[in-house]
Amino acid sequence: MSRTGELVATPQDVWPARYASATWLLATVVVAVTVVPPWHRYFLRPVDPVSLVGVAIVPSLVYASLLAVLAVGLRRRLRAAWWLLVIWWLVVPQLDRLLLLASGESVVPAAAGFVISTVLLVVALRTRRYFVARRVPGSLPAAVAILAGGTVLCTVVGAHLVERFGRADDGAAALEYVVGRLLLDVGSVPIGTDTVAPWWVRATIGVLGSIAVLGAAVALFRAPADHRVLGPGDEARVRHLLAEHGDADSLGYFATRRDKSVVWDVPLAEDARAGVSYRVVGGVCLASGNPVGDPRRWPDAVRRWLAEARTHGWTPAVMGVGSSGAQVYADAGLKLIDLGDEAVLDLGSFSLTGPSMRSVRQSVSRLQRRGYVVEVTRHGEVGPEEMAELREAAGRWRGDGGGERGFSMALGRLDDPLDDRCVVLVARDGEGRVRGFLSLVPWGRAGLSLDLMRRDPTADNGLVELMVATLAAQAGTVGVREVSLNFAMFREAFERGTELGAGPVLLVWHRLLVLASRTWQLESLYRSNAKYHPAWHPRFLGFEMVSDLPRVGTAVGVAEGFLELPSPRRVLARLAGRPDDDALERGDEARAAAVRALLPAGTR
Repeated sequence: MSRTGELVATPQDVWPARYASATWLLATVVVAVTVVPPWHRYFLRPVDPVSLVGVAIVPSLVYASLLAVLAVGLRRRLRAAWWLLVIWWLVVPQLDRLLLLASGESVVPAAAGFVISTVLLVVALRTRRYFVARRVPGSLPAAVAILAGGTVLCTVVGAHLVERFGRADDGAAALEYVVGRLLLDVGSVPIGTDTVAPWWVRATIGVLGSIAVLGAAVALFRAPADHRVLGPGDEARVRHLLAEHGDADSLGYFATRRDKSVVWDVPLAEDARAGVSYRVVGGVCLASGNPVGDPRRWPDAVRRWLAEARTHGWTPAVMGVGSSGAQVYADAGLKLIDLGDEAVLDLGSFSLTGPSMRSVRQSVSRLQRRGYVVEVTRHGEVGPEEMAELREAAGRWRGDGGGERGFSMALGRLDDPLDDRCVVLVARDGEGRVRGFLSLVPWGRAGLSLDLMRRDPTADNGLVELMVATLAAQAGTVGVREVSLNFAMFREAFERGTELGAGPVLLVWHRLLVLASRTWQLESLYRSNAKYHPAWHPRFLGFEMVSDLPRVGTAVGVAEGFLELPSPRRVLARLAGRPDDDALERGDEARAAAVRALLPAGTR
C-alpha cells in the first residue's frame, strides 16, 4: 500500500496467475479423465488415492467447465474466487479426510492429503492480499438464486424422468440418483445406487445441472461494468496537459473522447501531471496510445491504472501505444507485441515530384483539370450550415450502415465547440458540391493526426490524394509541419510477405491477412498510406498474460468497430429499420463552457 492508501500494482504479485494456471491444468486433467474410459472408471470410485492426496478429480465436463470459470476469476484477482478456492478445494475436503482417518480407512493417502492441503491453506491465506477485486454488488444473491432455482428445476424434472423412463425403486431412489448426478457436476463423487436411467435422461440432467452451476459461477465472477465517462474536470485536465506535452504522442488528442475515462498519476485530478486514458470493454480495461502529460510521470500513471484494473477485476491491456509509452508499460510488467505502424508525413519535405510519386501526381493533376478544389480551414471557422452538411454527408457516405469505427485513432464526434483547432479539408467538384473531406485533430504545436476520412463513392478516384497534396502545399499557412495518417496494422507482414525469399511462416501469415482484408480492408489501408512514402512509427499492443490475448483481441475488435457483440437493443433497432448507432457525437455550448471554465488562463 502507498502512503495515500491506494493499492499500487507491482509485476511481482504473480500468485493470482499461478493459481489460475494450476486451475486450468486441473480442468485439462478432468477433461482427459472424462473422455478416456479407463481413467473415467478409476476416478468414478467413491474414494480414490489421487483425489485424497491432492484435489478432487472427477469425470465431468461440467466440473471441468466450472474449474475453467474459477480459473478466470482467480486470474482477475476476484476475492470471491479466492474464497471459493479455499472452501471448495481446501476446507471441505479436509473434513472428508478427517472422517476417513477416524474410521481407519485409506489412512496413508488421507494423512498425506491432510498435510498437503494444510500447507496449501497456509499459502492461500498468506497470498490473500493479492486478490483485491471485489465482486459486483448483487452478484452473490443473483448467483445463489440461479443455483437454487436451477437445482430445484433440475431435481424435479430429473427425478420425474428417471422414475418414468428409468429403473428406480421409488421416488426417493430417483431423487437420490439425480442428486448424485448434480454432485458429480460440482466435483463430488456420488454414493453408489442401483437406479438406472437412459442416456438421454442422464444428458438432460447434465445439461440442466450445467446451466445452473455455470450460470451461478458466471453471475458471481462477472466483471463490473464501467459507466464512467470523461467529465468536464477530467477533460479540462487532459486538454491542459496536451497543451503542455502534446508533442509526445500523435494520438494524444483522442484522449478527449467522452466514452473514455482517465486514471491520473495522483488521487486529485487538479494536481495530476500525467494520466492513462482507457475504456472498459467486455471486462478488459483497454488503454489507448501513450499516457497523456509529462513523460516523467507516465510510470506513476501506469501503476495507478494497473491498480485500478486489478481492484475491479478487469484485464489490463493497451492498444496503439508508441515506442516511448511501450517501454513504460513494459517496465510495469506488460508484454508488448508489434501491432503495426503509423504513417507520418513530413510536410516540409513532401513533394509530388520524382518517379515514386507518379501515381499520386497523376491523380492530383487529373482532378485539378476536372475542376476539383480543396478548402483547408479550422473547425472554428466553418459555418454551422457547412458543418451540418459535412455531418449529413459523413453519415450518408459511411456505407455499411453500422456505427463509427475507431477508438485509438478516432474522436467519434464532429461539430464540437471545443474542437475549433481541428482542421478540415473539404473537396468540392467543379459544380461546388462536397465530394469528400478529411478531419484532423491537433498534434502538439505543429502537427495534425487524421481523425475522419469520408468521400462520396461516386466521386472520381484520387480524391484523398488531392486533399493530402493540398494540405502539404498549404502547410505553412495552416502552421503544420507533420501529419499522422492512417494506422497500418501488420504493415511489415504485408510489405515483406511479397518479397523474394519470404519464409513459409511469413507467407502463410501474409495470405491469412490478405484473406482478412476482404472484410476489414487491412491491406488497402497499408497501400493507401505507402503511396506517400511516409516515415513509419511502430505501435504496440500490450497485455499481461498470453492467455489474455483472446479476450484482449476481442475487446480491441469491439472497441475499434471491427467486431460487434450481440445486443438486444441493436437487434430491435435493425428489425424496426432504425439506425442502431448515432453516426457522430455532437458537442454543446454548455459542456464547452464548463470545460473552458476549468482550463487555466491562456489554455485551449
